[in-house]
Amino acid sequence: MSNIINYSSWENKAPFGAIKINQDVRISVEADESYNLKNIKWIILKGDNKVGEVDLVRESKKYYQGEFNEFNESGLYFYYFEVEVDINGNNRKLFYGKNYNDGNVCEYSYENLNKYQITVHEDFEIPSWYKEGIMYNIFVDRFNNGNRNKKPSNPKENSFIYANWSDTPMYIRDKNDEIIRWDFYGGNLKGIIEKLPYLSKMGVSIIYLNPIFESPSNHKYNTGDYKKIDPMFGDEEILKELIEKANTKGINIILDGVFSHT
Repeated sequence: MSNIINYSSWENKAPFGAIKINQDVRISVEADESYNLKNIKWIILKGDNKVGEVDLVRESKKYYQGEFNEFNESGLYFYYFEVEVDINGNNRKLFYGKNYNDGNVCEYSYENLNKYQITVHEDFEIPSWYKEGIMYNIFVDRFNNGNRNKKPSNPKENSFIYANWSDTPMYIRDKNDEIIRWDFYGGNLKGIIEKLPYLSKMGVSIIYLNPIFESPSNHKYNTGDYKKIDPMFGDEEILKELIEKANTKGINIILDGVFSHT
C-alpha cells in the first residue's frame, strides 16, 4: 500500500528545527483523497509518556493541519501519526513515523515505529559580543608555531612534517586512497598567543578555533578524546593563557566541539 498521508518535517513543520519552551508548533499533512479517511491524529510524547493528542483539521481539499503549544519543559519530545481509514468496509488504524533516510513520513507497525523528534530548549539571549563581533577562524596547525626553535611540539608517530611553511599541502595515501601519514606544519596555541597583537590590530574580537582536542589528524575533526588538548597544540595551561591574554585585548575564544561524530 502506498502512503495514505505525506508529511516532511523539513517542509511541513513550523517553525523548522528546535523550538523554545511553550512555543507553538504547527504541522500540515497531505492526505490521499482516494482513500476513505476517517481521522488523522498527531501524537506527541515526552519519553514514554503521551503529552498531547491533536486531531488534525481539514483545511483544504488535500491538507490537514493542527497546532500544539504545550511543549512546557526543555528536553526531547517525539511524535508520530495515527491514521484511521476505511478500507473495503473495514476500519484500520495505521501508524506513520519518520523515514530513516530523510524527513519524510513512512508507514510502520506500532512496534517498529520510528518517531520524529523535537528538541525543546529554554529561551536564551545571544551575547552582543558574538552578534556584533568580528570573527577570525584559525586552523591551528596551519597558523603559526610559537615555539622558540620553531620545531613542532610532540610530533606524532609516522607523521609527515613540512620543512617550510610555504610548502604545498599534500596527503600521503595508500592504494585504497586511505591517508596513511598525516601531514603537519607545526602550528600551536603558543603561535596564536604570539599573534594576538596582530589579530587585535586587525579589529578581531572573536577567535574561532577549529578542533584542538586530541586526534591523529591535522584537522582534529576525528576527535579521539574531548577531555585532552592535542599535545602538538599544547595543554590546558597554554589554553588558559591564550584565553586570558585574548580577553585582555577584548577577544573571545570559541572552540569547535564536533560532538556529532568521533
